Amino acid sequence: MRRIALIGIAAVVLLLLIGVGYYLVTRNPQWVQAARAEVEVLLANELPTTFNESSSLRPSPAPAPTAEGPSAAPPAGVLRLASWNTLHLGWNNGKDLNKLAWVLTRYDVIALQEVMKTSGSRDPLAALKAVEERVESLTGAPWAYQATSDAIGRRTYREYYAVLYREDRVAFAGEAAVFPDPEDVFIREPFYASFRAGNFDFTLITIHAIGPGEETLDDEIAALRDVFAQVQGQSACEDDVILVGDFNTPAKSRDWSALRGLPTVVNLIPATTKTSIGTRGMSKSYDNIWLQERHTAYEFTGRAGAYPFFEDLYPNAENPYRIARKEVSDHVPVWAEFATDRPDDDGCGEI
Repeated sequence: MRRIALIGIAAVVLLLLIGVGYYLVTRNPQWVQAARAEVEVLLANELPTTFNESSSLRPSPAPAPTAEGPSAAPPAGVLRLASWNTLHLGWNNGKDLNKLAWVLTRYDVIALQEVMKTSGSRDPLAALKAVEERVESLTGAPWAYQATSDAIGRRTYREYYAVLYREDRVAFAGEAAVFPDPEDVFIREPFYASFRAGNFDFTLITIHAIGPGEETLDDEIAALRDVFAQVQGQSACEDDVILVGDFNTPAKSRDWSALRGLPTVVNLIPATTKTSIGTRGMSKSYDNIWLQERHTAYEFTGRAGAYPFFEDLYPNAENPYRIARKEVSDHVPVWAEFATDRPDDDGCGEI
């Protein structure tokens, strides 16, 4: 009799659950769509998080670091510099800030493009600050950033530039500015900032060029020659200028002829290296690092590349590209390493 009673109770509970499910399905179809999406994500062993200061979701755990993974610190006496288009960092777009921060911990100084005004926050750079807090937590080291005071662009679409750096390895040298553009050549004027790491002092210029196919893209790329030369000419003792960003133009393009016209200017990322992520594979070679060999080859170690972070974040995913685009970015970081323990070759001192 007890077994029959238990079966009866279970049947009643089952009927109640069916009734509740029917109500939710018929009365709230949006809930059904959201639930389906959550199930698909859970089946992929991923937990999506968005930047929301009041969110009750726990952040997804970072993967275990590997010898060559983002948590691997560069060796002593070496600065690892990077550039990364973070795909609308700050928008309410499903980005996982924990995974993005995990990738950033691989580097000492990173120029960031597509830093946006944070959705739903009074602080326009709240998402950037949240990333800073996360990299500090992951590395146990102090971090800081230099960013444009205002979003840059035309009409309603505007971006911030930011340079995030690890303060126990890199020091801000006191100069950061948006490059003046009185003729309005650039849709987003370049941003530059100066830093010191050991004996290596340098000025980092970053830009996110206008989109591919736009009529003025070639003008922007050509004008980077003057940007490079003028920034370099501002200091009597500092010639180490590094130009990075998302140029929306591959290095093999003829549009780079003006910049290449400066003696010994070279790109460190080969034109064959794809840096943007498509939905089913790597796509374009738009991100790069440029420097002048006669000034900076002394510090450049010869190591540079692009980091396919999705291989470490989603090793078992059937389509890691699509997940990476949704949760992190549609670009991979490009990076280069520079020696910081060699004697200063341009007389600007050391920290």
